[in-house]
Amino acid sequence: MPEKEYDFRNCRSLFGYAAEVHSRSGGICQLCGAGTNDVDFDGWRQLTVEHLIGDSQGGYLQQITKAVDACFPGRTADMRAALARQIDEANIVTACSFCNATTSRERGSLTMREAIGLAAQESPDAVVDHLRKYLQGVLASKRRDVSWKLASVRKAFDSTIVPALTERRAAEVGDADAVDADEVGALVERIRVDVAAEWSDYVPPRGYADISLALVDAVYSIQMRYTAVRRVVTAYASASGIPDRPLAAAQSSTPPEGGLSRLLERASALSGMQLADHLFGGSRSKTRGRLKADVCADVASRLIRAGVTTRDDLREQAADPRVRSAWTGTTGLAWVTWQYFCMLNGLDGLKPDVTLIRFVTKTLGRPVSATETERLLVSASDHLRRDHPDLNRRTLDHTLWRFESGRA
Repeated sequence: MPEKEYDFRNCRSLFGYAAEVHSRSGGICQLCGAGTNDVDFDGWRQLTVEHLIGDSQGGYLQQITKAVDACFPGRTADMRAALARQIDEANIVTACSFCNATTSRERGSLTMREAIGLAAQESPDAVVDHLRKYLQGVLASKRRDVSWKLASVRKAFDSTIVPALTERRAAEVGDADAVDADEVGALVERIRVDVAAEWSDYVPPRGYADISLALVDAVYSIQMRYTAVRRVVTAYASASGIPDRPLAAAQSSTPPEGGLSRLLERASALSGMQLADHLFGGSRSKTRGRLKADVCADVASRLIRAGVTTRDDLREQAADPRVRSAWTGTTGLAWVTWQYFCMLNGLDGLKPDVTLIRFVTKTLGRPVSATETERLLVSASDHLRRDHPDLNRRTLDHTLWRFESGRA
């Protein structure tokens, strides 16, 4: 008999009255803008509500109701209750957990009762409109405060957290003892039977002869159909004058690789929509609220500062934590896209994206994380090389991606 489902309504910060708040905001933090990109479960479940005027200053509904009763004794009970609900609605917005926590101790210049009293003096019939204007000022102040705090926290994240977590994840992936032998066997068997019965069934990835094309592909591949990604890559190649050559052509001496400096030269001082129109075929695609066009220019600059301009530079320095953090520390990018970027440049590896995670999940009949997926498939590739010594992880990754996405 199936286990009884958890009552989702117990999550009061996501359902109930909070659901109405999140619906009005579109599930976007009104303080920092987190959640602007796609509707994502892991992001959504971190949401809560922010009281612009908090509990300590009488900003909760029960307190608002008492203040309204005191300021408008001549109105009917129903009218006062409706007014209190309108004020409460104006006072609460969607916030991510960080913003909610970082503003929790702030106190405004007015208590809710004082704000209601002042609004009533100006115009008793337009009290909600007057309060909304005041509350928008409170929201603007909190946004400025959050922006200042985020800048410092982001700096610490890039310099200390990213390198440490990247190293930890890399260590976990390299721990062959962490995988279950039976599960690896199940994956190997399914690959041999359903995916690649013969050596000829394995399909090596295309990759790129120019690092900047690999960068554009890796950034734009985030939550985007690959046909659309290729259109952006083609547009960039045309706009920048870089031949769209596969990795196999990299050994040719002509034409030389343009490198990441070419991308920044073509980007010049452009940003936003202008940059997207100039170099990336007008794509408005975003990642974590940022236009991917801006992300491309940003991460190219960060990699160059870390000493990587060409594919040769990347091959020599990819294991350097400072180089990896130049990528993973860029807002909108993560470690999976870093691995994909390296693979597109010819470095061997696997990218545990949603497609490969889905393949492993179906095969094992249980949910798996990105880190688990990589560990299991790395071990599976070691077993498969006993039959096919020339099989590398890049080729296994691409073959599984083609199979699971229906391109086989």
